[in-house]
Parts: sequence; C-alpha cells; structure tokens
Amino acid sequence: MTVGVLNHNIFSLLKIIQRRGYYIDKPQDFNRSWYQYSVGFGSLNEDFWLGNDKIFALTNHKDVELRVDLEDFSGKTAYAKFSNFFVMSERRKYQMFLGSYSGDAGDSLKYHNGSRFSTEDQDNDENSKSCSTDHGDGGWWFKSCVHSTLNGFYHKTAKATKSWRGISWRTFGGSTVSL
Repeated sequence: MTVGVLNHNIFSLLKIIQRRGYYIDKPQDFNRSWYQYSVGFGSLNEDFWLGNDKIFALTNHKDVELRVDLEDFSGKTAYAKFSNFFVMSERRKYQMFLGSYSGDAGDSLKYHNGSRFSTEDQDNDENSKSCSTDHGDGGWWFKSCVHSTLNGFYHKTAKATKSWRGISWRTFGGSTVSL
C-alpha cells in the first residue's frame, strides 16, 4: 500500500508519503511518538512515514492531490484520490484538509477532513478516549474515532484481531479486515 501526493505545477512532482507492506522479517512498527511522526521513520524502500513536517512542506502549495493505493490479502486493489490535500504545521497539530474524492476504494477519509493528527503521546482527536490507543495502534488524523487508519498494526492475514485494529479503510474491507 502506498500513499502519495502530486503537486500539479510545471514539473509535476510525485512524492510517496507512506508505504506499508510486509518486508523481510517483520513490518515496521507504526506505533510511534509524536516526535517520530513529525520527523519520519522507516526505509524509503520498505515501510516508512515521510514525516509530518515534510508532508506540511510538500502540501503547503496549491493543487496538491493525495492518492491512496490499497490492496487486500486476496490481491484485490483499489485507489482513492483527493483534490486539494494539505496538512497544516505542527503549531496547528498537523491538521489535515482535503477536497473532492474520486476512485474505486470509496471515500473513507472524508470523515477525517479537518482532523488534527494524534499519537499515543499526543491525543488531539475529538473523542474522550485516545483513538490512537483504542483503535489505531499508530498515529493518524483521527476524528472521533475512525473510518480509516492506514498506520495501524500490520497483520499477516486479512482478519484483524479486533475492530479497527490494523490497516483499515471502511469502504474497502470494513472495520475488521486488515489490508
């Protein structure tokens, strides 16, 4: 699974901001601190998160499109594209905004539009509990709580152990199927 942004300018620059999969012996642990999500982690050729500071810098321009490519364990693929994707600075808790949707994965990100980024050590969601702790096992733009969580725990099979525990996209697999 990859998540990338495309700047629509003279040079059209595509940047991968997140990659998930099962590489070598075990997947990258995405249950990280606020600081680690700010600066990024992992390997560009394997599992990684580019870093919220870099995502802010990349999207702090006009006409940035977000594309999410998903795959389930049977090999079925789908994608979701969003126009006008941007992330605010750390001062604004990396609040995320996006425009219109297109694709065949369904829109499981619109619910999170306008949400601030949360991690276990910095709870910025609208729920009285920590969505990062209770539903995600990783940082995400949780609202109250999830319709998608792409930084959840990577399971080796399609079934997550508990609802929203894993890599989830509500409109492509549901809440108990990990991608």
